[in-house]
Amino acid sequence: MNGMAIVTPETTPEGHVKMTAKLLHLSYDAVSDTDAKDLFPDNFDFENYSAIDPERFRGLQESLQSTRGVDMLSMPSLFSQPGQRAMISIGNSNESTLSLSLQADPVAEVGGYELSMDLLKSE
Repeated sequence: MNGMAIVTPETTPEGHVKMTAKLLHLSYDAVSDTDAKDLFPDNFDFENYSAIDPERFRGLQESLQSTRGVDMLSMPSLFSQPGQRAMISIGNSNESTLSLSLQADPVAEVGGYELSMDLLKSE
């Protein structure tokens, strides 16, 4: 199985940063069927971070929803003040727990945010 976190950030009218994360399990066949192989690490790599353009993102979302072997584990949303770290843990005592930590730091020159994400698995 493969794991994937899809994070979509947006700003709210109040100036908060909202980040929605879809945490997914994908079978090896599903990775091929959704044409998402390039989004996963190569052999002997442990992680792969990448950004995709909005058109590919829409296509990937449609493909993930209609492909066998794709299971959504959770879809948490986190709200944070710019520059503040927000964290959520998902799981229970009988299985592994995923901790997702997100931070959006303002970039004054461009009026946007630099996003950082840590996804940790503990068993």
